[in-house]
Amino acid sequence: FLSESDQAYYIHKASTLVEALPYIREHSGKYIVIKYGGHAMGDSQLSQNFSKDIGLLKEVGINPIIIHGGGPQIESMLKIKNIKSQFIELLQKTIYIYILFNFNKIMTLNTFIINFFITFCSIYSNTSY
Repeated sequence: FLSESDQAYYIHKASTLVEALPYIREHSGKYIVIKYGGHAMGDSQLSQNFSKDIGLLKEVGINPIIIHGGGPQIESMLKIKNIKSQFIELLQKTIYIYILFNFNKIMTLNTFIINFFITFCSIYSNTSY
């Protein structure tokens, strides 16, 4: 029926699910916040894997709330505009006026991320978004 490599793959998957089951039960029906970082957004394989994971969470009854980082994307916009930013305790401090005047660009990034997840998560989940 299955090759040895396929058998090993499915045994590993089953083992992972058995290990995760107590956590799934504990968090089913709850909301969890997950940051989708800018570096992951720039890597199509990481993005696809992230979408699969979000779809799986929805399938087992966990409600993910996704926030995005967008650090590299924001940094490139700041560099183009020659605007300096600094990091304070791992948080990026950026001039408010930049965000105010570039609201449309930020909303475009948000729309892109939302559409990405609607597309990919619906592929990997039976749950509608």
